[in-house]
Amino acid sequence: MKKLLLTILLFFAVLFIPSNIGNALSADQPGMYYDCYYEYEYDYYYGVWYEYEVCGWYY
Repeated sequence: MKKLLLTILLFFAVLFIPSNIGNALSADQPGMYYDCYYEYEYDYYYGVWYEYEVCGWYY
């Protein structure tokens, strides 16, 4: 079951990486900056913490 979860997480990571690169290349608006932050989510069923890296352009 954990392997399945990891596979799903990796699948979404691969999906989101190109869009982040696209965002990084298309910041033509003034006053914008690129930033990454970590989001944590606790899974009560498995008792583990998941860490997500969220990147994007912000005003």
